[in-house]
Amino acid sequence: MKTRITLFYLFTLSTLLLPSEVFSREYIPTDFYQFFGNPKIQENFFPKKRISYQDIKTWPIDSYESFLEQLNEKRPQFFQNEVLIHTSSSLQPSSLKSPRVLLFGDGLVMAFNEIQGSESKSHRVEVIEFDRDKAQFIPREILFNRLKKKGVQFNDQPTSCLACHGEPFRPIWNPYDFWSRAFGSRIGRIGSDQEEKAYHQYFASSQKGIRKYLKKDAIPEGDHLMLRSIEAFTGYMNTLNSITMGKLLASKNLDALEYPLLWILNYCASNENNQDSTRGDQAFLSLFSDDFHAQAPLSFEALQKETQLARNWFKTYSDHIYAEVFPNIQKEYFFIDHNRLRDEAFTVTRLRYLLENKGISLRNLVLSHGANDYFFSTPNNFIADLKNTYEHYLNQSASEELKNATSYSCQQLEDISRALNQGFNSEASRTHIQQSRFDRPQKDLSPMGKCMKCHTLDYNQPKTKGPYIPFDDSAKMQKLLKTTGLGEEIKYRISTEDSFDQMPPKARLSSEEISALKEYIDTLKE
Repeated sequence: MKTRITLFYLFTLSTLLLPSEVFSREYIPTDFYQFFGNPKIQENFFPKKRISYQDIKTWPIDSYESFLEQLNEKRPQFFQNEVLIHTSSSLQPSSLKSPRVLLFGDGLVMAFNEIQGSESKSHRVEVIEFDRDKAQFIPREILFNRLKKKGVQFNDQPTSCLACHGEPFRPIWNPYDFWSRAFGSRIGRIGSDQEEKAYHQYFASSQKGIRKYLKKDAIPEGDHLMLRSIEAFTGYMNTLNSITMGKLLASKNLDALEYPLLWILNYCASNENNQDSTRGDQAFLSLFSDDFHAQAPLSFEALQKETQLARNWFKTYSDHIYAEVFPNIQKEYFFIDHNRLRDEAFTVTRLRYLLENKGISLRNLVLSHGANDYFFSTPNNFIADLKNTYEHYLNQSASEELKNATSYSCQQLEDISRALNQGFNSEASRTHIQQSRFDRPQKDLSPMGKCMKCHTLDYNQPKTKGPYIPFDDSAKMQKLLKTTGLGEEIKYRISTEDSFDQMPPKARLSSEEISALKEYIDTLKE
């Protein structure tokens, strides 16, 4: 374990020396896993011989089984990259006996759920495809014998996805290093005897369907097992997301805030002059004028406290989920120390203070749902990824002055930031700050995320928390929808114009969000 942490920090330093990667049309992710000896995604981003959703549509398939056969024939590597979700909050309910299976590679993610013991021929494969030209994630569906339609149907634009994934669409995945809903929960390791038993039972129970092809990604590591795919998947999704974030940020007119952003992404807060977080914060805050800070309705200190609170709560919530799934642990194989990555809160706070000044919510950029608001730690180095992608898109479209800034030293970035941001003393700038600072857009959380905040997650707001509804566990939710009138009640509450009954109470959902949430309820109830 000590070796791994040392490698992480050595790698963090080494990435500062990597040049930004510039290509004629698109940013191609760097595979940082070579530093860890994890080969899982070395060829899994956009290899030359890859498949796409459009390719799948041309395959000679007429059933779910023939689809699996074709996938195994054309890209068997997918079955070596599996992540097993035993407690899902998606439209695919799961359990320890019947986990949701994620396969990834080629810029794709495919999600499967097979209910153990079921003989149903009806299947729904969820697909996320990354569009490299647009730098966007796009949802797809492949349906087999669904809704009284026999055979195979392809849904190029599924609308129910908006309920969980929001608009713009983004995947949902927890940051490194604890995934309480998946096997390999603790830094890719099987964490306890109960988790290990359930993992082995899944593979021993049947060799039908997708299990016929899965390679059981588990290697011994001392007295426990390591599942390499879950770390690789975390890096895979967040590296792709860094492309989306880099392009978005480069397209924004940040009014001279590009220079402090480059200062953050170049780890200037952690250089030899700012060796601890306090000095790093002081150096960061010195980049802005006193007037800039005075106009902020939320101080940096308050924002820092709220960010740390959000992190502590998210980690506690994740621990609670694990304890609920595995209540009778006799032996823990691998202990997770949530303090190990606590410094991530400092970087996140600085990014929030800078970006939310421009009305850009970090919560709308990370791979979040409802529990995780701001965090994006990965087993590689997300800040290095974001730096590379941001600089790549700046070099495509920014002014020559800003392009040159991508190679500036920390001292140069500090000097130019202080000089340019004195412009915020103007009356027009003060008005702009007051109007936009920390103004979170309504679509900052998905409809499901909004529901979770009030009814599932106690985010230190016990006075405003609504009655408990398991929006974060689709198996529990499905049972309630089938056995009670909960679904119709939710439909009424999100549709009514009665302010007393309306849900959410303070911000009515858009018509698209209402339709998506209704479709989610109907689909889960099937």
